[in-house]
Amino acid sequence: MTSAESIPKWIDFIREAGKKDIKIYVIGNKSDLETEILAETRRMAEEIAEKQA
Repeated sequence: MTSAESIPKWIDFIREAGKKDIKIYVIGNKSDLETEILAETRRMAEEIAEKQA
């Protein structure tokens, strides 16, 4: 499992430990990845953001 795939679990943990309406920002640097992997990571991040909004 990649770190990006773990984001939903971390968001759930944060929400369980604190306020439900807390703002969560996810910032990452994948400069070491190839372009096609970057596109997939971005798609995954957008999907997670949409589900968690």
